[in-house]
Parts: sequence; structure tokens; C-alpha cells
Amino acid sequence: MDKISREALAVKADARKADKFIEAHKGYIISCAYHALNRYITESDDAYAISLGAFHEAIRTYDGEKGEFLPFAGLIIKRRLYDDLRKQKDEVVIEPETFEGAKRYEESSSFDKQTSAKINELSADEAARTDERVAVREEIMEAQEVLSKYGFSFFDLTDCSPKSVKTRESCKNAIICVLRPGEIYEKMKKTKQLPIKELAEASGIPKKKIERHRKYIMAVAELLTGDFPHLHEYLKDIREELT
Repeated sequence: MDKISREALAVKADARKADKFIEAHKGYIISCAYHALNRYITESDDAYAISLGAFHEAIRTYDGEKGEFLPFAGLIIKRRLYDDLRKQKDEVVIEPETFEGAKRYEESSSFDKQTSAKINELSADEAARTDERVAVREEIMEAQEVLSKYGFSFFDLTDCSPKSVKTRESCKNAIICVLRPGEIYEKMKKTKQLPIKELAEASGIPKKKIERHRKYIMAVAELLTGDFPHLHEYLKDIREELT
């Protein structure tokens, strides 16, 4: 069980700790809502209030046997947002989970059958776009599971990604250095920590700069070595230098 999942279990019976836990994961909550609704939301949106309530629900119902906490919470957030959309509209809303072979946490409903029927009515172009969106969402959730083992979230990358051209270039070189044949990547995988000293010596990049962007470096290294074809499209420049 990862660190975040253990924390989720620990805060269930303590309202103050739960509030702090939720505050620490606001970015994740907003990101889940964004990916579910395909639009940006703010804390003043009704969708945020629904998502916040769903995150509370996830804390209350999580028991450690449903996989890691954040993917579980993300699923609950999506379901509650789709529930709200179904109340507001007569049209069918397509859930990402509809495309999976089986439901993970809730039983299939008549709505799922309606959704499947609606998918069959989509034009080829619409279906392709829908499939791509679903594929990207699934990859993000899979990446979240991988990165949670390192103690941070996929959605933390928004804050820790390099902003300047010079820093992006340094991070790219660091990532390439991590993925070169040798012990750095293997040590990172084994310890779940970035070996900053070894990486600084091997890359010539200052330790402070590596430390500042360690989450980004570790995340991209994992994504590039994993089966994430859609996410790889956002990392073309680094991927091309590795081939």
C-alpha cells in the first residue's frame, strides 16, 4: 500500500486530519473534475463542490482492499459528476468505465446499457475522438498508480514542471541521463528515490536544480519506460533523443 493510501486510512476517524488531507489534494480533485467534464473548473463551481463531496465519500468508504486510494477517489469523483449530469440533462453521458470489461466498484446499471447503445450510434469520427479521450484518461490513471509509489501524484506535475527553456533543457538532459544504461534508473526503481548525487555527477547538472525538479524527472523517466503511447506524444523531444 502506498503512502497516500495509508494516510487516507489514517484520517478516516479524525475530521481535522481529513480536512488537511483534502486540502493537500485539492489539485488532484480539480484535475479529476477537469478530465471528467473536459472543461476547467474553479473552487466556485458546483462541479468542484460535488467533487469535494465525492472525495469525502472516498475517504469514508476506502478500506485498503480497493487498490490505491487516489485512483479509487478519482473513480468516485467521476461517478458523482456523471450522476449530476444525468440529473441535469436527458442526453446520455459517456463514462470512461463503460469501455472497460467490468465494473470495479459498483454494479452495472441500466444507464450502462443506454450508454453502450449511444456509443453504437456515434459517427466514426465521434467514436474515434471518444476512444482517444478515454484512452488518455486511462493512461493518466495508470500513470497515477505508478507515480503514487514514489509518494507523489501525476497531477503534481503541473506545479513541478520546468517553466523556462533553459530549465526544461536541463531536465531533459537529466532524464536522458537517468534512462541511459547504468545504475541510476535501477536505483531509482528500487529505492523509489532519485539518486541526486549520482545523477548530478553523471549529468553535470547542479544538485539543487535536480532536487527542485526531481518529481518531474522521475515521472517522465517512468512514463517513457512504460506503456503510455498517448502521454508519450507530449514527450516527443525527449523520446526522440533516446532512440
